[in-house]
Amino acid sequence: MSKTVSLNPTTLMNRAFLRQLSQLEKNILVTKNNLSGIMGFETEYLLFDFEFNLVDEKVRNHVLENEAFIKREIGASQIELVSRPFTLAEGLENLINEMQEMEQGAAAMAYAQNNRLARLGTYPGLFSDLKITDDWENYQMILDQFKSSRKHHLELHLGNVDLSSRAHELISGCQSTQMNVQVNYNQAAIDLLNKTIEISPLFIAIGANSPILDGRLTGLLETRNLIWEIGYDLRTYPEFLAALATRVSFPHQYYANFHDYWAALYQQKHMKTDPRYAFSLNQKMNWKIARLKLVGGSGKPTACLLETRFIPIQPTLREDIALHLGVYALLDLSLSKGGERLLPVTFVKENFRRASCYGIDCELYYFTSDGKRITEYAATELINRAAERICDYWKRRSSSTATLVEEILSKRLRVGPPALSLTNHIRRNSKNTLLGPKEIKRIVSQNCIFVNGGS
Repeated sequence: MSKTVSLNPTTLMNRAFLRQLSQLEKNILVTKNNLSGIMGFETEYLLFDFEFNLVDEKVRNHVLENEAFIKREIGASQIELVSRPFTLAEGLENLINEMQEMEQGAAAMAYAQNNRLARLGTYPGLFSDLKITDDWENYQMILDQFKSSRKHHLELHLGNVDLSSRAHELISGCQSTQMNVQVNYNQAAIDLLNKTIEISPLFIAIGANSPILDGRLTGLLETRNLIWEIGYDLRTYPEFLAALATRVSFPHQYYANFHDYWAALYQQKHMKTDPRYAFSLNQKMNWKIARLKLVGGSGKPTACLLETRFIPIQPTLREDIALHLGVYALLDLSLSKGGERLLPVTFVKENFRRASCYGIDCELYYFTSDGKRITEYAATELINRAAERICDYWKRRSSSTATLVEEILSKRLRVGPPALSLTNHIRRNSKNTLLGPKEIKRIVSQNCIFVNGGS
């Protein structure tokens, strides 16, 4: 008599993950260049009423109605705007104009319902104000698993703020702009991902925009990425001591190839046990600061996308785009060099920590000019070097793009990231790191999007 062997859920999910990955790899799109020039943007926003209080989910959902480019997010007061894929050949102004129309459209719909759309890296008010979208299977169940699986030895403080037992829910008040760029599914894609990881601290130093949590100055300029890192860290104590990687933040070391990349994803705990979606679920919950993802299937060709996830939303859309075009330029330049030596991940993580704390007012590690040693440089020196390369890159391709990027990078080198001016203003007017309700509402109001025809 034959014996029936029942497989445990993890084994079933792992087998389905590999099978679905193999299917996607069979029909990969190939572009002329490894970095295609085809890109799209996803931007998260918070919704407030006219009194600058977060709206509830029912109000948020009214804004979503009948607009395909507006998506709901994990936060009950959050939405996400998703652009169509653009090509750089279409021109920067067309890209900006179309995205501004999307943003204005969403802001106008919110305004018509007595609400305001705001650009905030993190919600500055109390944690108790934040609510999760009412979708048990896709949100709360998974968040509860992270909460129950999280080990007690892991940090729950971020600067001056205690994240408490709600650390896993606080992304409901975190907003960023993510750039997705189509890349070829080959070793160049891995090289581009690794380069994205290496340069990320430079853009945190000039783009930090989340210094306030739970109504208090944290003492940091950028907290959003650290909330992801703290909230979804499931390492055991030995894994923590060994500094092993998690599904968030940085990899333990750079990826060698796609086998290495998918192996790291395969090893992560499955937070849902539905073999039909094993690959897509694990890919979706791969919350590193940058990632590669395969999009397609069901008879459609598979596109390989490089996604940046580390830059918080900026005060304006033009600033969002300028910083990401800076990333794009450095990535394309790295391809033309080929075999470029990368700063070890340990130093990149320390650079990221310093940039998150101090913005441009710190020293960052990089190679000496002869490449034989690693030393500290003023962050402004490294950023200025990168900015010169970025601006030169765009001057050879698009004068309007070069003008925009140069304007934003020059300003940030002079005055620092948005979080710095905000914290300096607060400290000039108060000795207390705890903000009152009026100050929090003032910050929200200053970051609401002006609606044409509105007041």
